[in-house]
This record gives sequence, C-alpha cells and structure tokens, in this order.
Amino acid sequence: MLKIDIKGYYPNMDRALALDMLKRYLDEETFEMASGVISHYPGEVGFNPGSQIVQIIGITALDEVDHFIKERLRVRFYIRYMDDFILLHPDADFLLNCKEEIEKRLTERKMRLNEPKTFIQSIKESILFLGFVYRLSNTGKVIVLCDPKKIKHERRKIVRMIPFVRRGEMTKHDLDVHFKAWKASVSYGNSRHLIERLNKWYIDITKGL
Repeated sequence: MLKIDIKGYYPNMDRALALDMLKRYLDEETFEMASGVISHYPGEVGFNPGSQIVQIIGITALDEVDHFIKERLRVRFYIRYMDDFILLHPDADFLLNCKEEIEKRLTERKMRLNEPKTFIQSIKESILFLGFVYRLSNTGKVIVLCDPKKIKHERRKIVRMIPFVRRGEMTKHDLDVHFKAWKASVSYGNSRHLIERLNKWYIDITKGL
C-alpha cells in the first residue's frame, strides 16, 4: 500500500492553477462568480478551506492526477479525498515507481509531498485514513475504528462548549445536536461499544445543564 499526503494543500495551492482549472470546467457565467469569490483571498498563493468553492477546488484540482493514476499507471485499487491518497498493489517496487510519477505531476502543479505522511507499508499494518484506523483481521475482515486522537480532540471541544451553555450563550439543544452529529460520523466504524461509552460520558458531563 502507498499512502500519499500533500504538504500544505490549501495554504500552498497556486491561485492561478485553481483559476485555470475552474475555467476549463465551468461555463463563463459560473466561472465569473467563482473567480469573484477567489478574488477576496489576498496574495497569489493559498486558500482558507472554509469556502464551499474552495472545497470544490480541493476536490477537483487533482482530477488529472486521478486519471493519470487510474488510466496511465493502471492502479486498480485507488482512493483519494482532497490531498489524501491510497494506492493498493502487491508489488512495492511498482508502488515506489507510482510515488515518483505522482510526485512529478504534483511538482508541475507547484505541490510537494508531505514526506513524513507519505510511505509504503503492508496492508497487514494499521492504516490511518480520514480520521479512522483500518485494520485487516486474520480472516480478511476490515475493522474500522475511530482515531483515538480525534476522539480526544472532540471530547475536549465539547467540554469547552459547556460553559457557553451555562452562560446562556449557547443552548443545550445546540450542544446535543453537535454531539449527535459527531456520533453519526463515528458510527461509520465498528463503534457500538465506543458510542455506548460516549453516551454515558456525555450524560455525566452535561448533568444540570
């Protein structure tokens, strides 16, 4: 397995490249609207990923790289979300060649690999991808667990929100909705026991609100 991550994907994205990509995909009127949104960002490099149009750019900016990987390198098992890639193949040398070829295409787009997060490993080892840890059992079953760091981060976030509820700056309903939305994302994995623990934890910390 080859895992690829791009260094500073949004902060270092070339503005001209993004505009060129939009111009190729959009009709003239829609392009003018999109470029108007982009023009509010200062400088010539980088975006804040909060804007919807920037999220669309993040998804489509590497569309040609996707086609290169699937059609030229002929990687059958491939997935990408924004700047996170995974390529599956039994030959490590083949994956190393893929890494080199992908790096060339990224350089053409003024992008660089995040070397500490780009590596080749066996699928028998745990794979961290988009906030979940994927493990392959001895029977071939894929076990999906939520990244413990993400759980700790979200719990701390909820704890920080509780004083806002007590001061009346936020409603208990809003806090409940936030917690339920987070649980919904966690439920993607094998998380029944985790959700049971989270429910108990949430009841305990919100008593009296």
